[in-house]
Amino acid sequence: MDEKEIKFTVEKIITVEDMEDIFTTAVESGYDGIGYWCVLDNTTESWKKAVKSLKDAGVETYWGTVMTKVVLNGDKIRFYDAEADEDHLEPDEIWYLGMEEFQQGCKLYEQERGSLTKNLEDGNFDAVEADCFIQYCLFGELVFG
Repeated sequence: MDEKEIKFTVEKIITVEDMEDIFTTAVESGYDGIGYWCVLDNTTESWKKAVKSLKDAGVETYWGTVMTKVVLNGDKIRFYDAEADEDHLEPDEIWYLGMEEFQQGCKLYEQERGSLTKNLEDGNFDAVEADCFIQYCLFGELVFG
C-alpha cells in the first residue's frame, strides 16, 4: 500500500482572557519574558485610546488588558529594541503587533511548540513560552534567546 499524507487544519479559539494572559505573561515576567530584548511602548495614540475605552467601561487597565484592547480595536501594539536609544529609534528597531501578527503567532506557535490552547488551559504557558509567542508574532521566527 502506498504511503500517503492527509493534511487537515483544526480551528481553535483564543479567548479575550487567553490574549490577556499571553500578553501579561510576556510583559510582566520581565527579563524572563520579552524584557531582555524589547520594550513595550505605552505612549502611542492607540494605547491611550485603549486605556480611555477601558476606564470608561470601568475595567482595570492592566498591561495585558490594554494590549488586548489595542489589538481588538484593530490597532497595533508598538515595541522597540531594548538596546536601542529610545530617543533616536531606527525603523528596524521598532516592531508592531496587531491582529494579523497575533494570528501569525498563534499559527507558528502551534507548528513549533505544540498546542497553544492546551498550554494555556493546563497552566503550561510561562514566560519562556510567552517570549517565543511574541517573537513568532513580530518576526515569524525565534530571533532572541
